Amino acid sequence: MVPNPVTVSPSTPTLEAIKIMREKRIGCLLVVEAGQLVGIVTSYDFLDASAVLFQQHLAAVSEPVKTRVMRQTG
Repeated sequence: MVPNPVTVSPSTPTLEAIKIMREKRIGCLLVVEAGQLVGIVTSYDFLDASAVLFQQHLAAVSEPVKTRVMRQTG
């Protein structure tokens, strides 16, 4: 068990949590509220969320290109 684990609160902004994990070079943060453990956020959680956002971005960016190509060829 780690003597002084790094913790955040449920209201900690996502980018702040990512910054803490990168600076401390750790793979997870304990989420604590009123002295009680209420969750754990991991680097995989952020990776998964990033992948979803990236896929959404790519779909949004490629859609106007597809529409232009269809209009030119159609």
